[in-house]
Amino acid sequence: KLISASEDRSIKIWNMITGECLKTLIGHEHVVFSLVINKNGKLISGSVDKKIKIWNMETGLCEKNLTGHNGAVRLLIINDKNELISGSWDKTIKFWNMTTGECIKTLFGHNSGINSLIINSNNELISGSHDGEIKFWNMTSGEYLRNISAYNTYINVLIINKNDELISGSNHYSIKIWNMTTGECKKILNGHLGGTISLAINRNEELISGSLDG
Repeated sequence: KLISASEDRSIKIWNMITGECLKTLIGHEHVVFSLVINKNGKLISGSVDKKIKIWNMETGLCEKNLTGHNGAVRLLIINDKNELISGSWDKTIKFWNMTTGECIKTLFGHNSGINSLIINSNNELISGSHDGEIKFWNMTSGEYLRNISAYNTYINVLIINKNDELISGSNHYSIKIWNMTTGECKKILNGHLGGTISLAINRNEELISGSLDG
């Protein structure tokens, strides 16, 4: 099944073979930015309305609301402890217990909204922000570890390749490849005429980028 989030405030579940919309989930009051599914098969959504919702995909009903952010919830990921991690445009990162809905801890350090989160092979949380900074955090304690001053503009996306290198895309035209230990920029890829908003690596280990240049 395909699940989509939209500017129309809804979430839709689709049959990818027939193209039929199987269910529409209604409840958010603004654009839905992020979706993730936990190990229990629950769908979790984050929205510009500052709320995180946990959904039963069979019934289409919202089972829990997680509140605490003061800005748009831009993205959601789940760590190996089955904790939900949210990045927000309120400049913070929050860890959540998905059973109780309790906020476990809040990470402060960025000077602008969070646009990207990823976990590396050392189980460090990495965040990218509108402030152009990439920050590394201890997943257990929430302690700030180190920083890469990557750009003078928004960081939009972070991914990691099989060589354990961090790849970043931003509102700048270039894509950068980083050594995560030293913070050294190993390579700069130029070619787009607009900001990079999406990065992926295919099965042939080719990097694919999507840009605002169309």
